[in-house]
Amino acid sequence: SGSIKCIKNIFIQGRCTLIITFQMFKILALNCLLSAYSLSILALKGVKYSDYQSTYMGFVVAFYFLMLSKAEPLKKLNENKPPYTIFTVSSIVSIIGQSITHLFSLYFILQLTSQYDAIKELESLKSLDDPFEPTLINTVMFIFSVVVQTINFVVNYQGEPFMKSIFENKWLIRLSGLIIGLTVVVIFDLSPDLANSLELIQLPEDTIYRISFLGVLLADFIICFVFENWKKILGLYK
Repeated sequence: SGSIKCIKNIFIQGRCTLIITFQMFKILALNCLLSAYSLSILALKGVKYSDYQSTYMGFVVAFYFLMLSKAEPLKKLNENKPPYTIFTVSSIVSIIGQSITHLFSLYFILQLTSQYDAIKELESLKSLDDPFEPTLINTVMFIFSVVVQTINFVVNYQGEPFMKSIFENKWLIRLSGLIIGLTVVVIFDLSPDLANSLELIQLPEDTIYRISFLGVLLADFIICFVFENWKKILGLYK
């Protein structure tokens, strides 16, 4: 016998696919802006990422996008309609707000770092064509870039009402937890071998600096979360 249940499934799957596509565009925009920030700072300081560091960041982003493809739609059809375009007020506010937040976070971290190694960093300025040598600025920028990429994927994961919650995407949560865990290990120098394998140097031996570093990253996550979910927070969208 005929059934119209398949029509409901088409709507559910279609909405989920549309939302995943929009969130990918948003994440790509934020990651491109982040790359522009970080590469500009590195160029101004006369340093760069190593080939290994660039490859590592590329793999991290690739795995995150793979985990996004694991997102599944909710079984219940929600009364809200998905946006027809990414150029909505909420999306534009979110992208601009998150970009500004990342920029200020980067500024604060560089200000914190310059207090500890300003003279050494100025003396290390050289051509980008020279062989790679790890520096404090390179290490800080690498950690910042990897963590902010993680923030972009976690914060901009849409979840309900059109797809399952991020907590049900176990592989994405595990990958995010792994990256955050490795970040804490590197910042507090809990595994020198890990830092060496990533071609990083030890951060200043100042607990306040390291906690402040983590504090800026945490504040970045919270503020970006607010910018992405401001309509839900204000009760304008359920």
